[in-house]
Amino acid sequence: MKADAFSQQNLVLRQQLTPENRSYYEDIIVYVRGRSFFKNDQVVEQSLLEILQDLIDAQNHGQSAADYFGHEPAVTAKALLDAIPRQLDAFILFNLKLFIFMLLITSIPNLVSPKVPLDYGRILIIAVVAILLAWLVLWVFGTLAFIKFKRPQKIALGIGAGLLYAGLIGGSIFIRTPFKAHLPELGTLIGLFSLLLVGIVLLIRLRKHDLGTKMLIGWLLFYVVLGIATRLPGISTVLNRPVNFGNYKWLFYVALVLAALIGGGGTWWYLRRHSD
Repeated sequence: MKADAFSQQNLVLRQQLTPENRSYYEDIIVYVRGRSFFKNDQVVEQSLLEILQDLIDAQNHGQSAADYFGHEPAVTAKALLDAIPRQLDAFILFNLKLFIFMLLITSIPNLVSPKVPLDYGRILIIAVVAILLAWLVLWVFGTLAFIKFKRPQKIALGIGAGLLYAGLIGGSIFIRTPFKAHLPELGTLIGLFSLLLVGIVLLIRLRKHDLGTKMLIGWLLFYVVLGIATRLPGISTVLNRPVNFGNYKWLFYVALVLAALIGGGGTWWYLRRHSD
């Protein structure tokens, strides 16, 4: 069974826990997932599922999570993580897949305009920074997993994470490198049509609970369709017409950052509300 299958099963079984036990267990999840550097994610998710099943059994026999695992969840979480052997090769393979995925995500929006060269240096920088930032955020949340924050502090943490995200989106707009290339139009068009077909098949095959993945694929398909349209006779003339913002160009960039924040924050809120 793959890591995502263990994770989905974990999410389903977690509904059986009482609020107190669930809070205890989810703190362990945040810590373990956030501090699982150089660990095999499949083994991590399997271990989390196993202790969840133990906790459900204990709960059915009248024991609380604190009674069963101890009143220090941090000790339990650290012991669980220490028991999982380091697998550098699996960690490298996972991040390589993530890197390729990030390259795809950052490349597709850049294929919209056929006249603009592809800045692959910029794409590489954004992909690497995004991965490092994701691991940093996971590490921070894992480190703070067992600290009970008040509501204003939680809001401040959320704002901080949002500012990092906005900084990445906003900063990426201004990144320019000399490493650029003009892609062949026919090859690009064939590639975009192929991505469109693959995206449609994935949307059809995805399970109902994969809402976040569906939203991401839908967002990418929007750029794919736009990239195809800008290369089709007739439509391309209208879509490739330059737009002059004049002295208000900065408002365009502000709007892009705000749209990224609203889209990202709205997606996070929706998934959090419907995670059950």
